[in-house]
Amino acid sequence: MNGQVEAALALIGTWHPWALAALFALLFAGSVFLVPWAVVQIPADYFKQSARRPPLWCHYPPALRLLMIVVKNIVGLLLVLVGVTLLFLPGPGMVTLVIGLLMLDVPGKFRFERWLLSHKFILQPVNWLRMKQHKEALQLD
Repeated sequence: MNGQVEAALALIGTWHPWALAALFALLFAGSVFLVPWAVVQIPADYFKQSARRPPLWCHYPPALRLLMIVVKNIVGLLLVLVGVTLLFLPGPGMVTLVIGLLMLDVPGKFRFERWLLSHKFILQPVNWLRMKQHKEALQLD
């Protein structure tokens, strides 16, 4: 793992400072605009249920369904990475991280999401974003 981190840092070190600034601006803008939109899209009772709802695309043709799953997981992974980065940079890191986790398809994720959102320091910013858009607060058991 350390070799991968060192390789990534070496690659980033070769980038022009303007490219790094543009990447930071893009990540920051994405987190500022896309994360609140995604938080508002979550149904208020999403975490109150004991099991997941079927995805919106469950009735699509298999090839399109697979494409949707792959795209959703790639976007989720990118948001998790951006969220971790924003923990050390200005921006809504925890909220971005949570939204990224919500998008990933991994075993035990639903239970982990419910546990994570049961913490006040996560739930309050999420519900604050929802309140700003006149949406009902997320309901937990």
